[in-house]
Amino acid sequence: MGKVTVALAVSVDGFIAGPNDGKKHPLGEGGEALFEWYFNGDTPSRHYDRFRLSKKSADFFDAGLDASGAVVTGRRTYEIANAWEGDGPVPGLPVFVLTHKAPAEPVKGSVPYTYVTDGIESCIKQAKQAAGSKAVALTGSQSVQQALEAGLLDEVQLSIVPILLGGGVRLLDNISEQTKLETVEVIDAPGVTHITYKVLK
Repeated sequence: MGKVTVALAVSVDGFIAGPNDGKKHPLGEGGEALFEWYFNGDTPSRHYDRFRLSKKSADFFDAGLDASGAVVTGRRTYEIANAWEGDGPVPGLPVFVLTHKAPAEPVKGSVPYTYVTDGIESCIKQAKQAAGSKAVALTGSQSVQQALEAGLLDEVQLSIVPILLGGGVRLLDNISEQTKLETVEVIDAPGVTHITYKVLK
């Protein structure tokens, strides 16, 4: 089976969304600055035609999506994103929602949604079965933190944007033990630096 990864844009001070994020402001106050590199070039993503990235960023972004076979997300991210209108955060990939209780009205859309109520281990196991040889992509801070704490996270890809948000949602809060990472790749692109780390276990 494939590895478990996370690939998110993050500020230098560690935030993946600005303060006061919610359905009205999914990225939080000022959080849109984390994604300006999606539109600062002339190379369209093969997965999202509306994105115009630099060539380096487009290659990095699309390679990550090409390698993914399923998505795991936390319930809060799912709610804030309005379940991605039933299409999931990555086109065509099944979504596994880590939650305490399944919604009364499960979302209907272009990809299957599975609501997992018995913990991160079960959620990732089911997602791996769906992904086959491809990676399970985590999104949202809670799923990442829980996977890391459980020893299930294999790779961290951070797209570091040169900005200090000063508040908001931190990607790696609530980590109880020291975890060592190995730098695998560094790509310096316009407006962003993409760093891939292997989680050492």
